[in-house]
Amino acid sequence: MIRNTLPSELVPLAKLSYFSGNAPVAGTFVFLSLVILGKQRRWREMKVMAFSTLFILILIDRVFKPFFDVARPDNPLVLHLSGHSFPSGHAAGNLLLYFLWSYFLSKNQPALRGLTYGIAIALMGLMGISSVYVGAHWVSDVLAGYCVGYAVYLLAAASLERR
Repeated sequence: MIRNTLPSELVPLAKLSYFSGNAPVAGTFVFLSLVILGKQRRWREMKVMAFSTLFILILIDRVFKPFFDVARPDNPLVLHLSGHSFPSGHAAGNLLLYFLWSYFLSKNQPALRGLTYGIAIALMGLMGISSVYVGAHWVSDVLAGYCVGYAVYLLAAASLERR
């Protein structure tokens, strides 16, 4: 329905949005985040970022996707899709990453909290719509990915709040 509703001129933008959240790109952002946190000697944040992103990868790819065994949509607009569809690792992992960045930034700059989380939500909305538009995921995959990513984010933020 999304592909039929949105104009075909959006295909290049949808592909760019989809690929901006793929594993190599997100992995690079996680690595750079770890380097920056390490240089700032923010060891707790660094550990939480490393463990939560690793945890979500294992949870999605090794537990949930094989358990639910949902096939991807037919006729995707992107190549090289593999594996199961549900839940979306794109949605889960990137939500976790963007929300952790928002958390870290808003801890140092509380005035930026609304802006950083607003940008994260907007980017996640664009990525979710793009994932469905290009046929990489079903809407249910993306929504479930958001839920898993948010749950892991809440655990990560709670662990950072504990002293």
